[in-house]
Amino acid sequence: MRVTRLKEDVLKEAVNLIQSLDPRPGQSIQTGEPEYVIPDVLVRKHNGHWTVELNSDSIPRLQINQHYASMCNNARNDGDSQFIRSNLQDAKWLIKSLESRNDTLLRVSRCIVEQQQAFFEQGEEYMKPMVLADIARPSRCMNRRYLA
Repeated sequence: MRVTRLKEDVLKEAVNLIQSLDPRPGQSIQTGEPEYVIPDVLVRKHNGHWTVELNSDSIPRLQINQHYASMCNNARNDGDSQFIRSNLQDAKWLIKSLESRNDTLLRVSRCIVEQQQAFFEQGEEYMKPMVLADIARPSRCMNRRYLA
């Protein structure tokens, strides 16, 4: 009481108030397990150089099932054959689009690492502002993507 220069009853009231508080106030609004971000791109320093690679854990691997692809040749009629061919073409287009997206993601990430080397070497205070022109068209695919 001498240290705080408070009357005993005021000090007891303050202690009771502090003891009544919840030490984890955010726990009541937590909606379950935290969601962790899985990076799409991994940036590592290897032999003094920064390497950039796609994170295979976050990139879907798609391929066409050959059994279904062969059904095109064994279709009962032209309508079935055309339907299978159309869906096969759509699947090939999707796979090609994802490959193109991955290539763009890798190119943009390499560009960022190249331009932000001081940030990777020395920390946040060395991050340079970047504008769209620094990366150009490929930056559109980087929306909601993460580097680690």
